[in-house]
Amino acid sequence: MKELWKNPEYRKMQSESHKGYVHSKERNIKASITLKKNPPKTCFKKGSVPWNKGKKNCYSDESIKKMVNTRKENNSQKHTENTKTKMRLSHKGKKKSPEHIENVRQSLLGKKYSKKDYPNWGWRTSRKNQIFPVKDTKIEVKIQEFLKQLGIEFYTHQYIKDIKYGYQCDVFIPVQRGIPIKTIIECDGDYWHGNPEKYNYIKLSMKNKTKRILDYERTSQLQEQGFRVIRLWEHEINKMELNDLKNKVIK
Repeated sequence: MKELWKNPEYRKMQSESHKGYVHSKERNIKASITLKKNPPKTCFKKGSVPWNKGKKNCYSDESIKKMVNTRKENNSQKHTENTKTKMRLSHKGKKKSPEHIENVRQSLLGKKYSKKDYPNWGWRTSRKNQIFPVKDTKIEVKIQEFLKQLGIEFYTHQYIKDIKYGYQCDVFIPVQRGIPIKTIIECDGDYWHGNPEKYNYIKLSMKNKTKRILDYERTSQLQEQGFRVIRLWEHEINKMELNDLKNKVIK
């Protein structure tokens, strides 16, 4: 039987003989019941493991070459001129809906362009102009309110480019009366920045560990460039009063 199926003429004859044949409802019901009782091994259920999982050299070199060639042939197939004209005529005169235009616009926003088309564009330049985070945290708002009460001029989310790991600081205070040095205030969350008083460094996640290392690096780099860095932890800010901040900021 297997030898017969290898013959293309036999397979063609079998397909033509079954063409247009419809099974009865009783037969379909019986087939569905038997499939439920004895499902085929090839169908994947929840928790089932594929036959080739964890196995190496499952396919021979010849079969791999055949698969590669078939994929190349399928990818190289192009539309004929007749199909192109049909597609062009089907779209002719149709107006695109505003929903479709919006979907296309949203998809293009995340598209990656080459540096040849946009040489001055990059994630660093786009991040510079981006206000992040969009909403200030409670501890940041509290520090901002205290600075307003003290009459200190300050800027929020100022991009610092004078260091190797440029970033947007929480609060930047320029030189003014009572503040002889450029000052940066960082409002660090106890969990997100890995407060050593509350969290063990070993038990922190990789994201929090990298944040903590970056904090130390940026602080040292800023101090080398002549900045004064004041890092305030979340639990300190929650208990803080106006005079406490005044003593730390104003000299």
